[in-house]
Amino acid sequence: MQNTVFGYIISGKVTDSASVENTQTTLLCIEPNLDEILQRFWDSEERYEERTLTQEEEECERHFVQTHERDEDGRYLVRLPLKTELLPLLGDAHLAAIRRLRSTERRFSNNTKLQTEYVKFMDEYEQLGHMQECKGRFDNPQFVLPHHAVLREESTTTKTRVVFDGSCRGSTQLSLNDVLYTGATVQPALYDTLINFRIPRYAVTADVEKMFRQIWVHPEDRKYQQICWRKDTSSPVKMFTLNTVTYGLSSSPFHAARVLNQLATDEGHNYPLAAAIVKNGMYVDDVLTGHDDWNTLKESCQQLNNLLKSGGMQLRKWASNEPQLLSEFSPELLAKGEEQLIDDDTTVKTLGLIWNTKKDIFQFKVPELEPRPNFTKRIVASEMAQIFDPLGLLGPVVMYAKLFIQGLWIKTNFWDTDLDPDDHQWWSKYRQLLSSLKCLDVPRQVVYEYPSIHCFVDASKRGYGCCVYVVSTNKRGKRVSHLLTAKSRVGPTKGQTIPRLELCAALLGSKLVAHLRQFTSITGPVTFWSDAMIVLHWIRSSNQTWKPFVTNRVTEIQKLTGGCDWKHIPTKENPADLISRGLWPDKLMKKGLWWYGPEILINSTNPNNTNIVLTEEEQIQLEEERRSVAALTATEEEQLFTKFVTTQSTLFALKRKMAWIIRFTKNCRLDKEKRYLKRLTADELENALLVLVKSTQDQFFSNEIRYLQQNNQIPSKDRGFKSQMKTLNPFIDESGLVRISGRLQNAALPFDTKCPIILPYNSHLTLLMMRETHRKALHAGPQLLLAILRQKYWPIKGKILAKRIVNECIICFRNKPTTGQQLMGQLPSVRTDQAEPFSNSGVDYCGPFWVRPPNKGRGNSIKIFVAIFICMWSKAVHIETVHGLTSEAFINALKRMMARRGRIKELYCDNGRNFVGANTLLKEVNDQLKKMTTEPSMLDYLAEAGINFHFNPARSPHFGGLWEAAVKSFKYHLYRIMKDTVLPIDDFQTLSTQIESILNSRPLIPLSNDPDDISALTPGHLINGRPAFSLIEPMYTNLPTNRLSSFQKISQRGQHFWNCWSREYLSLLQQRYKWSKEQHNLQPGVLVLLKDDLAPPLRWKLGRVETIYPGKDGLVRAIQVRTSGGSYRRAVTEVCPLPFENNESSLSLGGVC
Repeated sequence: MQNTVFGYIISGKVTDSASVENTQTTLLCIEPNLDEILQRFWDSEERYEERTLTQEEEECERHFVQTHERDEDGRYLVRLPLKTELLPLLGDAHLAAIRRLRSTERRFSNNTKLQTEYVKFMDEYEQLGHMQECKGRFDNPQFVLPHHAVLREESTTTKTRVVFDGSCRGSTQLSLNDVLYTGATVQPALYDTLINFRIPRYAVTADVEKMFRQIWVHPEDRKYQQICWRKDTSSPVKMFTLNTVTYGLSSSPFHAARVLNQLATDEGHNYPLAAAIVKNGMYVDDVLTGHDDWNTLKESCQQLNNLLKSGGMQLRKWASNEPQLLSEFSPELLAKGEEQLIDDDTTVKTLGLIWNTKKDIFQFKVPELEPRPNFTKRIVASEMAQIFDPLGLLGPVVMYAKLFIQGLWIKTNFWDTDLDPDDHQWWSKYRQLLSSLKCLDVPRQVVYEYPSIHCFVDASKRGYGCCVYVVSTNKRGKRVSHLLTAKSRVGPTKGQTIPRLELCAALLGSKLVAHLRQFTSITGPVTFWSDAMIVLHWIRSSNQTWKPFVTNRVTEIQKLTGGCDWKHIPTKENPADLISRGLWPDKLMKKGLWWYGPEILINSTNPNNTNIVLTEEEQIQLEEERRSVAALTATEEEQLFTKFVTTQSTLFALKRKMAWIIRFTKNCRLDKEKRYLKRLTADELENALLVLVKSTQDQFFSNEIRYLQQNNQIPSKDRGFKSQMKTLNPFIDESGLVRISGRLQNAALPFDTKCPIILPYNSHLTLLMMRETHRKALHAGPQLLLAILRQKYWPIKGKILAKRIVNECIICFRNKPTTGQQLMGQLPSVRTDQAEPFSNSGVDYCGPFWVRPPNKGRGNSIKIFVAIFICMWSKAVHIETVHGLTSEAFINALKRMMARRGRIKELYCDNGRNFVGANTLLKEVNDQLKKMTTEPSMLDYLAEAGINFHFNPARSPHFGGLWEAAVKSFKYHLYRIMKDTVLPIDDFQTLSTQIESILNSRPLIPLSNDPDDISALTPGHLINGRPAFSLIEPMYTNLPTNRLSSFQKISQRGQHFWNCWSREYLSLLQQRYKWSKEQHNLQPGVLVLLKDDLAPPLRWKLGRVETIYPGKDGLVRAIQVRTSGGSYRRAVTEVCPLPFENNESSLSLGGVC
């Protein structure tokens, strides 16, 4: 206890064996579940708000303003916006660049066309002076960029573009992009550019040729843009520097757009029309502009061409809906064909927007989709996300797909699980009908004279949306209405009331119109339309007592739509109803309501429908009064990395997910056109594994890493701290991984073998890596498994882990299965309680034995069987010969036995057909006799005279160990006497009876401790020492013999036999000679293999425990197993529980291979 300025505090060491909490700072943003991320995406609302510049974006802007220059040709010279505090930490990526080059060359060997295009691109790069060979070495820091090809088949100029990888990490795990400022987005969004493109009468498009490469990089910064290159593998690898702004660097998009803006600022006084186009009519390197006056547009294009030439840039691929405008340019600078593709070339599309310059219409490019045999949620989500519809012109079609995707999320389908037949049929139909959109023509120009904006909003149970129309007077003097844009959202999965969703739709429409009025040149009055009276009442009221959900949205709507009219429209005339519910693609073309809006827009007799009348139901729904709510929340901290790793079942799945996360974080720092969207590469998977290993080491070896960073060694003892890797002499390599510094440094071995990476013992990642190695090594044993893994990794307590992995492998287990066991059960009462001899008996058959009938020669042998009855409490034996295995033969033997030994009440046996059949026949006879008489005394006799059969579980001879031992003893004497002799049947019966006498004379215990007394207690004493049916008589064991009569002495002798048996013989049964340990009980649902002596283990049937039969001690020794062929009752020793984690019979904690 310590006294501080805050008061007394208690401090000390707290031992927590459950987990070790480590605080880590990382550049990765890892979400625990991809499904949750996408669910939040569907539920989120897009916000049309201006974002302020971050501190890094402001620093990047300041750096550009202070450092940019222009050469004598007017070209711009820029400096890389480096983060000076991180620059010294930039590592070397030369080896990674060499590996990437060799990988590209291997692709060349299989694709000569790619090689030709690649070499052509690089030759042009060098010929234009955009790269040059290095004359010497640069001082550190410097960087070498790997490069690869990006194929763009739709491009009319460059099919193959070489992209340089600025995100490749060097030796310090920092990439060049990590030490570069990204910069702000200084160009208008593609959505705004396309909207403005639909306003003017005359339109034109163009493209800046090689825009990035028209901007020079300062010579002092070119050392960060080195590359390795050679034209063929026979030439040596040379080093080059890139002299211009480079594809693949995070700052390049900012530099390109910022230079254009700077050019417009510097030369704007000479070219004012062109300066406005550069700042408002360009998206990346594409020009989309126009004007209502042809002469003005012509002058604007001339100015734009001259403006860009003054900055060393050339416009090409000119296209326009006015052919005369194109006559001003040389033919090689014109676009090819009448159809121009307008898209965001960073997106892989299924639908692309096409501008037909001759007809001045938008069309949609729909490639043929190959049919698939099956679909998964991953495939469906991917195909839906490829639809390119930035203006929302296909809103109902896209909404239909969104609702389908949300339905898959509600069903909680796994990513790669095939869809059910109904969903498969639905999506197949949707994909097929997408081709009907090829015939869709949408006019480009929708704004004429005297425009007005009309926004319709609506909602359904599953979604909501809005659509905006422009009503204007065309050149013929006719009022026309055209769809300008639309937006849609799916409703939350938890459900929401229709009025609230209608309010969300109204807010969505308000934000969209506010955005249009701010970023476009469309002017005129604005009218909002809704079919929800409740929403109109909310918007027109000033009541602040609504619940926060309503109040917040109504306040924002009133702020955005001040001065605008809100009017009511019937649902059937509301085009937003289509986007809130979705529509099949083939039906969209026929919906004039969607493309042109309701007739009320162009009808001059517009009724005044400002009065709001609410129904009684709407009055109830209107009561959104605010209530006071107090909430207490409790948060539980979780280690996201641990949860992420432990939820994966295979190493491959874990590596893939981590690789996607790493790629996602890299792509987030890039502009859309620079993002890498192809399949994962082997290098990415290997890098993901190293990231996982490093994170695991940071979690489990935090103390060791701290000591190694401070002192380069781990102390022997430090406040009770004891490390398991002390004897391994660990060190931290350049990548931050902990490795072994063993004694093999001089050996001719790879570095990973000499210095393997250390893995923690209790990590789930270590288990996954060992399971993967075990599987790839064709299920190697523990020693071979450990030897293979130690070629690169060194797991702590590797021998224990290797044995555990092999023991838990299902395939290895099935090749050498282990049956279940249980503690030997308690003796049943029939073995310990005195009863009439043979009243509780067990029976079994043995044989066959060959004998000769009377008066027959040796060639007429017949086979017979022996039925052995044994008394459960005295172990006395009775033997009967049986001539067959039929139920009738057994019943005859049973009758003979009972005629001599007395009635059997309880009979124990296995599941032989003769025993089961005899039980059935006896029950049928007993039931028939009961039906034939109504005499009470006869019915009581029949009830008492019946035999109760007790059947052991199938294939479980140890359940009848008593009679199995008697069979063994019988065979022991019989085979030694008979040998190979075929006896006459009479002799065989005589011999069997003699063996019965011998077995009943075997000693159980000695009668006294006198060495001269050779008498012993035998079964014969217990069955013949007194009459079969004796009367109740007093005890004579404590009375002197000389005081008893002869009759009493006989009774005393029988009682003496019984006392010896109960006191001495029963005590010998206490000991368990095997199955002496209590095992875990099998539980219903456990998977087991059914032992089959006639089949190899790999062909044993797989079953699931259906029912268990615990004994009086609570231990389960018999179970009911359900297999594909039926249900069976088995002993636990006849099944092999699989070593699954959820198999409660298994003591292991691991998984399977």
